[in-house]
Amino acid sequence: MLKNAEALLKEMESQQIPCGGVQEAEGRTIVNCNVSGKHGNYNVIFIFNNEHDVEIAAMRLAVCPPEKREKLLPIINDFNALQRWGKLVIMPDGLVNMRVDAVITEESAGGICIELFLHITRMVDDIHPKINTVIWSES
Repeated sequence: MLKNAEALLKEMESQQIPCGGVQEAEGRTIVNCNVSGKHGNYNVIFIFNNEHDVEIAAMRLAVCPPEKREKLLPIINDFNALQRWGKLVIMPDGLVNMRVDAVITEESAGGICIELFLHITRMVDDIHPKINTVIWSES
């Protein structure tokens, strides 16, 4: 396991944030957290590809059907234009995800990852109702 992933797990334990599992494959470590947000459940994963950076992603925030994607794009674009940390994306299969990248060291990994995790959950709580309004609207 990469040392920066170990630092995150130690910080999660100290802050009593439950870990949903750890996977290791092809030299990278993936840490999963299950989140019960204000407007739904989703996963936040931390992908450590090396000792220098981490990708943090809130996965499966929603599934946008093809006929609603054109209406959702302006909301996602407005959100992305205002955010320095975190970008929303619609995947080809319609899944709506949020992604953040950070440069880290072994010493900074735990604190930075937890801070970005908390930031992502706040951003998701803010944008989730707008996404759902578009997806569940009649038009």
